[in-house]
Amino acid sequence: MTDKDNWIPITYRLVTPEERESCGWSEDVTHIFTCPLPDDGDEVLISINHGKWVDLVVFCNDDYGVGDEDGNDWIYDVDAWMPLPKGYVRGEEE
Repeated sequence: MTDKDNWIPITYRLVTPEERESCGWSEDVTHIFTCPLPDDGDEVLISINHGKWVDLVVFCNDDYGVGDEDGNDWIYDVDAWMPLPKGYVRGEEE
């Protein structure tokens, strides 16, 4: 298995006027994520700038939007994310 098999691409769509009205969202809410997202506070790896950089971040989903504690906006800055792999344990080689 290659690393790319574990990456979850960031996908989203525009909020419809009906959704905005029924949910009471402000005009600041413009997109809805259509991909699975980590839980708030999870440490994850992110791919930035079409795979040129990989970073370890803490995911944040709060009143300011969806991003991470480093200030990356997941709609505009992040290409994909992945959960951290399990740590190596001696003697559990395949």
